[in-house]
Amino acid sequence: MKIMHFISGVKSGGVEQMLVNYTEKINQHKNVVEYIIYQHSPNKVSLKKLNDAGNICIRVADKRTHPIKNFIETYSLIKKYNPDIIHAHMNLLNFLPLFAGKLNGVKIRISHSHIAHINISSRVLEKIFKFLNVLTANFLLSCGTKAGQYMYGNNRYIIIPNSIDVPQFVFNSEMRLRTRKKLGINQHDILLGNIGRLTEQKNQMFLLDILRRLKTFEQNYKLVIIGSGEKKVEISKMIRDYGLDKDVLLVSPIKNVANLYDAMDVFLLPSLYEGFPVSAIEAQVSGLPTILSSEIDKSAKIIESTKFDNIDMANDWVKDISKCHIKNNRQVHVESFSQFNIENTYTKLYDLYKELFKNGGRKS
Repeated sequence: MKIMHFISGVKSGGVEQMLVNYTEKINQHKNVVEYIIYQHSPNKVSLKKLNDAGNICIRVADKRTHPIKNFIETYSLIKKYNPDIIHAHMNLLNFLPLFAGKLNGVKIRISHSHIAHINISSRVLEKIFKFLNVLTANFLLSCGTKAGQYMYGNNRYIIIPNSIDVPQFVFNSEMRLRTRKKLGINQHDILLGNIGRLTEQKNQMFLLDILRRLKTFEQNYKLVIIGSGEKKVEISKMIRDYGLDKDVLLVSPIKNVANLYDAMDVFLLPSLYEGFPVSAIEAQVSGLPTILSSEIDKSAKIIESTKFDNIDMANDWVKDISKCHIKNNRQVHVESFSQFNIENTYTKLYDLYKELFKNGGRKS
């Protein structure tokens, strides 16, 4: 069974990590070969993870700068490798590889929604793209309810959760001390944390405003932001303009991100929109007090103490952060996260692949 995944680029985001987690498990089956087709210059850490998971990764031309070349290369790869399944993770543009697959006679064509909103100047184009996704796919998947409703409306879809290796993110007190020392965070500092691509969607600049307000409090607040992206220069400038050079750490994506959750005291995710954020689950597994944007799918709340705040109400974030109970020894009931544990959930996708493969693209 040959499965060809299409993504826009290999970045340090949730889609890439979701693919790493699922394909690593599915590739353990001897009858499976998985391809990752991507564009743009890749994030080296993320690309290594995808390769280490047993995938064959192939780069094609950028669809924005070379749309015709991109389609020709996409069509040619499908024709060359003759996959049984095409699984598109490109949100509004899923229809591009799905159409190429349809032209090549690929019977199983899956559209996967990973986002609950996309900034696009033309609402007409947005509607057309959504229509084309449904038209060219014969099976619809989503990472969560909001992402599914956004992309597919009233069409039937199945939710495949963005799962993680739960035991990997359980709090480690020894690693907390070691990582905080490495970051230059002392015992009495309260370390706020955020993990995600440095983009407008992830809204990290909002956190700099929050930190500036918190500096008026007696506690010594610090902020670590882990990620890379097009907003890095703008965020760095804002840090300097706010005089927060000694209080904010910008850290490039690393392989063992669990260590950074250990070091944090509070996790913050002020995204303007999301599909279903993996980082929110990882933070809660680590036992972190977690505050999420009210725009995020409410099913991301697993621990009772997790809060949702409106991104238009900065003072609410400041208030809730100041009330967080900081613990040096955090324990959670791991069983609460079983629905997100990759050991339990990867079979849902693998069994779906097998069923569609057996029935020629039809679900029984």
